[in-house]
Amino acid sequence: MSNFNLRTPEDWFFLAYLLFGSFRDEDNGAAVVDRTSVADLFGVDRNLIYQGRFVAKESLDDFAARTGLQLYLTGFHSKGIARTGRIVFNKQLQGLFEQCQNQQGEKVYFISGKPYSEREEQRRRKLRVASRA
Repeated sequence: MSNFNLRTPEDWFFLAYLLFGSFRDEDNGAAVVDRTSVADLFGVDRNLIYQGRFVAKESLDDFAARTGLQLYLTGFHSKGIARTGRIVFNKQLQGLFEQCQNQQGEKVYFISGKPYSEREEQRRRKLRVASRA
């Protein structure tokens, strides 16, 4: 097994976002890792984004170095707005993760634990689109 060093709540939040977040790229299924999400997950003031003083890649690189987790980042997701990211596990851990995912009969939202609903997912998509407009 691999040894990971998740030290802070932010490390855990970001890992959960990458593994279970609902904002996914339609083409590759990876989590969309936009500047605002990264800033929120790592507790960075959003004003730094608007001032051009926040570089998400630095936070992502720090996360990978600090935790020992290997990140795979794409240039941009299919809509061209932000990059996508996934955690690269060793084969044994990846197999266990996929096995756990496939055994679950019903989907639930990671943060709330509420059952997945297509209607709720459509509402969330509309909110995401509206927030980017």
